Amino acid sequence: MPLPVEVLIIGAGNRGQIYSFFAKDFPERMKVVGVADCRRVARQNLQMKYSVADCNVFDDWRGAAAQEKFADAVVIATPDRQHKEPAVAFAEKGYHILLEKPMAVTVDDCKEIVAACMKHNVLLSVCHVLRYSPAVVKVKELLSQGVIGEVVHIQHLEPPQGAASRCLNCAVEQSCPYSAKKLYLEGVKN
Repeated sequence: MPLPVEVLIIGAGNRGQIYSFFAKDFPERMKVVGVADCRRVARQNLQMKYSVADCNVFDDWRGAAAQEKFADAVVIATPDRQHKEPAVAFAEKGYHILLEKPMAVTVDDCKEIVAACMKHNVLLSVCHVLRYSPAVVKVKELLSQGVIGEVVHIQHLEPPQGAASRCLNCAVEQSCPYSAKKLYLEGVKN
């Protein structure tokens, strides 16, 4: 692939924005040339930040997939349950894929993504970004050195007791550290 690699961002939320930062830090290596997101504010934010042409801005990934191929690669940073369909569609069009974890939510969906990528000779990379974050690297180092002893239990944090399935109508939303309303909506208020 010639440099810079031209990239289409599917999902302009937190992860999509974070991956697109590489284009700002290393413009000689990556250029954002398209964006798709159902949220107008999110897609307009990336469009303005990277001067994306109007013809390459979409309110749904399907609109981008319906176009002739216009980028070298696609970053798929949609919600977990929405990984398989765009991954298969963009593999079929010959886009190389950077796919946010988890790859998919079922083993069969993962297999379908891999099969599509192999059939179309597409590079597929699944992001496991925390593996290299300084805090996780340090924890792994300390565990490997035996500094804190043998690991016998790891607690996976679950939503607080009384939490609803959606943040916007949740009784504990105001005190919840995982509140999507606080994490995503507060930043776009005028």
